[in-house]
Amino acid sequence: MARAAAPAASPGPGLRPLVRAWAVFLAVLVGFQLAVEASGPGLRELATRATAELTAGVLWGLGSEGQAFGSVVRSSVFSAEIIFECTAALPIAMWIAAVLAHPWASWRARGLGLALGVPALVLLNLIRLVSLFYLGHWWPEAFETAHLLVWQALMVFLTLLLWLLWAATLARSDDARSA
Repeated sequence: MARAAAPAASPGPGLRPLVRAWAVFLAVLVGFQLAVEASGPGLRELATRATAELTAGVLWGLGSEGQAFGSVVRSSVFSAEIIFECTAALPIAMWIAAVLAHPWASWRARGLGLALGVPALVLLNLIRLVSLFYLGHWWPEAFETAHLLVWQALMVFLTLLLWLLWAATLARSDDARSA
């Protein structure tokens, strides 16, 4: 008796979308790095001064008399210099790369992701910086650990968490509507 052939497995989307996603992700990050390097001190200085101004403004609003002098923020609780790595530029670059690289998100979902995610990351970074200013005042011994270990890892984690939330809601619901 002849045996019936098993139905052929559907090939599915294959690896092509994932390879394309990684290529886009890496291209955006490399492009960001090249743009920063090509600008000389321009983009770095713009980002550090803007971050210092925003941080000083929030500290002022909280009653801590924050003032920015270039990239240095002075307040009644703590003073620190903002360097490029303290800005939201790197998490934003990761965010933009991840959103643009999503292999199945529509351009509408990507646009919403960029429009909502970039300000969210700026806000998270401001929370990070302001909390570090108060930590530097209240518990100076813990400042370096919180600054270099806790908050850096937390920013990467929160950027990833934000992307997962975007991918699970906006990108997925947009994909379901188009099906």
